[in-house]
Amino acid sequence: MERPRTAPIRTLVAATLLAAAAVTGCSNTSTSPNASTSDLQSAAPVPTPQAASITGLRLPISRYMPSADELALSRRLRTLLVRDCLRRYDAELSDAFGKVMQTRQVSIDPLNMARRYGLGRIDDARRYGYRPPPARGSEEGTQRDPAALFRAYSPEQRILLAGAPGRKRGAGGSSGSISYRGQSIPRGGCYGEADRRLANSGSMASAAGGVVSTIESRALNQAREDPRVIEATVRWSSCMKKQGYQYRDPYEAAGDTARWRPETRPRASSDEISTALADMRCKEKTNLLGVWFAVESQYENGLIRQHASELAAVKRQLSAEAEIRQKLSDKYKIS
Repeated sequence: MERPRTAPIRTLVAATLLAAAAVTGCSNTSTSPNASTSDLQSAAPVPTPQAASITGLRLPISRYMPSADELALSRRLRTLLVRDCLRRYDAELSDAFGKVMQTRQVSIDPLNMARRYGLGRIDDARRYGYRPPPARGSEEGTQRDPAALFRAYSPEQRILLAGAPGRKRGAGGSSGSISYRGQSIPRGGCYGEADRRLANSGSMASAAGGVVSTIESRALNQAREDPRVIEATVRWSSCMKKQGYQYRDPYEAAGDTARWRPETRPRASSDEISTALADMRCKEKTNLLGVWFAVESQYENGLIRQHASELAAVKRQLSAEAEIRQKLSDKYKIS
């Protein structure tokens, strides 16, 4: 698992452990002495839940992001729109694309809560160790990488699907000289046409580097450097050590690919599952998930207040996209 780009926890522990001890017994997230003052000035205290898993935890920034159900519907509609676009050029390719994509029902969590603080659910640890659950509609460990599916198409079919970045475009959104079987293809190919229909390409809520992405990543990194989270992480690491595992933080445990060898082992070993279960039990014992969630929520609240006008525009964009999804759902008779 990729770890947030912050200073390693081991370099922060010595300087912050004493400061963290002063807030260990608090049930609310109060302002940390090492926190970014501007980000916390307007942040309301957030109660620290007792959390054995991430189930039920909802970060403040999620109000400005599509829900998992909305993302799933967008993905389904995108597949149908791309299929219909392909049908104008190549009926056989359209049918094949529709069949393949309908089998890939992947649940999308825009904040990746199941892995945001390392493992987040003990049931996942018990069944999959540190590996993500398999996509629905596929056998465990056998799902194909979407990039591999794309590479299976011919060069001409790939251009039809995704366009040809860098090639000169014609007027009216077409790709000018870029064609398939004598017909000009849409800008960005059939994927581009579908995204414009869904308005996803203009979504401030999902665009990389947008205000929502900036807030959620900044708050996560700030929380990780906060003494309250560091103190809870130190207690988690101590708990793991007592179980025979040497890890500084949950990211290090999840990312121990030298032990888990996901490239050569299709399923988690008993050692990986035992470690993952110990990880989750130590999270419960130290309430690391609850502490981390509350601290991150406080940082998010401060940043949300600072960017209120930008986030109001995000809300308008989300509402517009919801209306488009409803119209397309009616067209395709999706209830």
